[in-house]
Amino acid sequence: MSISKQYSARVRFDEVVTQDVLDQAIKLGRKRAGAGVHATSVQYVALLQSLLIGFADQSAVSLPIKNYPELAALTDDELKGLELGFGESALVSEARGLHLSIAGLISASEPLMVMAATLIAARFWRQKQRRQSAGGPEEWQEFSPAKLGASRPGVRATR
Repeated sequence: MSISKQYSARVRFDEVVTQDVLDQAIKLGRKRAGAGVHATSVQYVALLQSLLIGFADQSAVSLPIKNYPELAALTDDELKGLELGFGESALVSEARGLHLSIAGLISASEPLMVMAATLIAARFWRQKQRRQSAGGPEEWQEFSPAKLGASRPGVRATR
């Protein structure tokens, strides 16, 4: 005996957008704008064969072209022509129809991911220290940067 349930999609294209719905959409959009990676610049550095992705505080991340097949397939002129898109969260080449998530590119680098994990652990550690000094309850296990770094193969923990 088989049980099947039928689902049907609801067409919503002809619904009226009220001011209330519009206000909710704007509010949600503003809320999402603060989340994620937002670069302020992208520059191809031919001497290093890397893309330099800059951020609002003048920091930058250098991504070697050879580590990313999508980028390695581009010519020097196409690399120079890359632009920021999708709310400054992606690299875009309209000529190639290419849209690459900056977070995705960074997460493909094991050393950058180890660094990110260490930074997150350090933040948790500071938060824990603040809670302890304020006399708050100990509700979660320790996340120390040294322990996290020591658990990664090929990474030596330092103090």
